[in-house]
Amino acid sequence: MNGKKIAYWLIGIGSFISFFLLILYLAKTTRLSLSSGIDIDIFSSYGTLIGGILGALFSLAGIFLLIATLESQEKAIGLQENNYRNQLFESKFFDLIKMHRDNSVEINIKDRFGKKVFLIMQREFYQCKLIVDAYNETLTDKISEKEIINIAYLSFFFGAVGETSEKILKERLKEYGLHTTHIIKMFKKSQKGVKENKKFSYKPFEGHQSRLGHYFRHLYQTVKYVDEQPRNFLSYKNKYSYLKILRAQLSTQEQAFLFFNSLSDLGKAWEKKEGLTDNQKLITKYNLIKNIPTGYTHGINVRDYYPEVIFEGDQQNPERDLLEKKYF
Repeated sequence: MNGKKIAYWLIGIGSFISFFLLILYLAKTTRLSLSSGIDIDIFSSYGTLIGGILGALFSLAGIFLLIATLESQEKAIGLQENNYRNQLFESKFFDLIKMHRDNSVEINIKDRFGKKVFLIMQREFYQCKLIVDAYNETLTDKISEKEIINIAYLSFFFGAVGETSEKILKERLKEYGLHTTHIIKMFKKSQKGVKENKKFSYKPFEGHQSRLGHYFRHLYQTVKYVDEQPRNFLSYKNKYSYLKILRAQLSTQEQAFLFFNSLSDLGKAWEKKEGLTDNQKLITKYNLIKNIPTGYTHGINVRDYYPEVIFEGDQQNPERDLLEKKYF
């Protein structure tokens, strides 16, 4: 029961007590009759008797009404603050969405701009993977698929041909030793071959760091901005709804690149970094690669690496329900 209701009850009780005592007082001190005159002294003594009781009750009721008023004001102020906070959050979030769209539009390779570039880059990445696959076939001690993806992506991102690109790649892949040197030689040879076959309208294997570095950093920070909002402000369901808007901005090619990026050393923070809790694994938490069709990634099974993502067409399952209980 809130303070206002308690106050009304006290006023009601006080009124009942005053009426009851009035009848009792008159019955005990006078003969109740309409023909009798009004004895002012009797009512004066009655007022003295009842004043102390009603005064205390009505004062208490006033206190409860004051408390109720203050609580209402506090709620109103809290609601205003929450609305203001929500406006600030949404303003920044949609600014970040706009910046993401601008980043996507500004990516270019020669005369190609925007999302079409991701289709071109996707073709080059698969070519990088084919080269690493071909080298792996020459080895007795095979490299795992996950390592192949990492090597191919780093070669694609930093480039494998050119003095600067080779230097960066060798440093990034120093754990592979001489393997890196042989892989770089295969990329150089392959660059000549694809140029002659006109598979690309530009020189491939020279890197896309300038195109994708800022793109993925901004994408990650946008997701983190939403994810790190306190649970008393945004629930997981609310966060998911906002990031669903972001996911809708990503083409299938962009989601595929997010998948490959997350499996590389560059993108471990998305999900594969050692020590991350379920709540910190952002791709699974928000189904960020939900729209990658089965078979789209050229023989790489996305579900093998993200078994808990609910892909398009999948039904929510008990395992996912249990996982979502860990999210906040």
